[in-house]
Amino acid sequence: SAGGGLGGDAAEGCALTLGEVAVLERFVYDFVSRYAVSSSDLIAALGDSVVSRIVLVAGTYEFDDDMCTEEGGSALCIDRDVTIEAEVAGSVVLDAKGARRVIYVYETGRAELVGLNITGGATEHVSFLTRIYPRVTFGSLHLLPLQVGGGIRIDGSADLTDCNIHDNRAIGTYGVSFLHLA
Repeated sequence: SAGGGLGGDAAEGCALTLGEVAVLERFVYDFVSRYAVSSSDLIAALGDSVVSRIVLVAGTYEFDDDMCTEEGGSALCIDRDVTIEAEVAGSVVLDAKGARRVIYVYETGRAELVGLNITGGATEHVSFLTRIYPRVTFGSLHLLPLQVGGGIRIDGSADLTDCNIHDNRAIGTYGVSFLHLA
């Protein structure tokens, strides 16, 4: 067609081979984004393995329940590659209201957290030493921490950019893992 539309010969130049379609499908699959406007939207997006990027609109996201109960319970649990970012840096608050940890990144998880305020997290039987010294030795006594991280626990990997982690509580004790007598 002479008008420059997608009819006639112009459409023929846009044909894709099956290989090109497969590459395009994989590209789209790898970069599926979803917007969230509530804590339930955020949890649903984290539960959808197709979503690799979650953009949060400005506001406070409060959590009343644990998404996972492992390691003392957490409001948000990440077991895969995912990015969670504020649409405007600093405009999003993730608040566990003092009842649970805010975020737990499993060993299989890789999180990129951007522009978030992470607050109101709490865990019991936690030690600040855990992330510095995963096993602590006092003479012949070896101790392992029971749980870690009131605001965020990272057993996998995480990149935090322009995030504020504040007003979280981690009360700690150590449990005996094993004794080694010299």
